[in-house]
Amino acid sequence: MDTIESIPSPLDVPEDHQVITIRTVMARPESVFRAWTEANYLKEWWGPHGFSNTFHLFEPRPGGRWSFVMHGPDNKNYPNESVFIQLENPGRVMLEHQSEPHFQVDATFDAIDSAHTHITFRMKFATRAACDKLRAFVTGKNEENMDRLEAVLARMHG
Repeated sequence: MDTIESIPSPLDVPEDHQVITIRTVMARPESVFRAWTEANYLKEWWGPHGFSNTFHLFEPRPGGRWSFVMHGPDNKNYPNESVFIQLENPGRVMLEHQSEPHFQVDATFDAIDSAHTHITFRMKFATRAACDKLRAFVTGKNEENMDRLEAVLARMHG
């Protein structure tokens, strides 16, 4: 059984240590939270265009592990290991990506009205240098991630 000691501490870092992606989607926060915390939805949209995922372990709870492989359009496999830090239904998912590169995800879902949610997706790095090294690459890829999430949300409500 996981103990509180196995849950990573959230990073409190300045904005220059973060890559921030913002998107407004046509879905309620409850649906967005489900798309982030239910494996059958998450595996459909996680990663940039052209990627698919195989989940080996998915435990969406504080201290729970998420072990998966991203399969790229280049026919390469990218193993990933993460630990969930915090889940607040329906408003937040926080996790620590423990594979290289190391970072934390802090995703918040705020209702705008009865049909729209404002998503703030933060990748938090321990140092500005680590963030700067990946910023140019991940900024566009995170937008692709949000595109894929929107498509899943549309199917959830279609």
